[in-house]
Amino acid sequence: MKPETILTIEDYELPRNGERLSEWWQAKYELFNSTKEGRIYSREGRGLSKKFYDEAQPMLAYMRHYHPGSDLICELAAGDDKADAQVSDTSGIVVRRFQITTAVDGYTEAMRRRQLTRVGHVDGLGKPDENGEIPDDGAYSDREQRIKEMAGYIASVVAMKSAKGYDSDIALIVGFDDSSYFPKDLPSFRALVGNLKHSFAELFIVGIHGRIALP
Repeated sequence: MKPETILTIEDYELPRNGERLSEWWQAKYELFNSTKEGRIYSREGRGLSKKFYDEAQPMLAYMRHYHPGSDLICELAAGDDKADAQVSDTSGIVVRRFQITTAVDGYTEAMRRRQLTRVGHVDGLGKPDENGEIPDDGAYSDREQRIKEMAGYIASVVAMKSAKGYDSDIALIVGFDDSSYFPKDLPSFRALVGNLKHSFAELFIVGIHGRIALP
């Protein structure tokens, strides 16, 4: 299967409950990763793959954490609408509309993707050196320092999105990679980003691996 055919607008925007959304996301993820071409395509954020990871994945994490087993229907938006997704009840009444974004160190992630494509592996916690290379045996900051760094990225993206002035009924979901954190780190995250000022109806900070979620 050609990578560009894995996701279509119609498929992406199909209404799904949480269970169906999870099944759909996992199936598409496996298709992207089943070939070298698919992995490169999604890593470079081509087509709808960028939305798939930056918006659909945090939305799935939100549904899993806040509405497990519910009948609520999630609809993702493939275009550049004011809302990236909305959740409706079974009668079709919209419960909430969402803007969705991710909190990352953009330069570091870009260098990791570049190296992963070039050599086939990369240290997921490593930092780029002065040449943009990720050492295989790089030194890592301790977990508390990494929590502070991630909290800074979260606070920055919340401030940036708040400054854009979205409709007052829209909530914001901020997804982030929590694979290197643990549930016991939740108090540290809460202390750093649990009371961020924002202009949205609600703010949800969700780790895409289900380990951390605020509130």
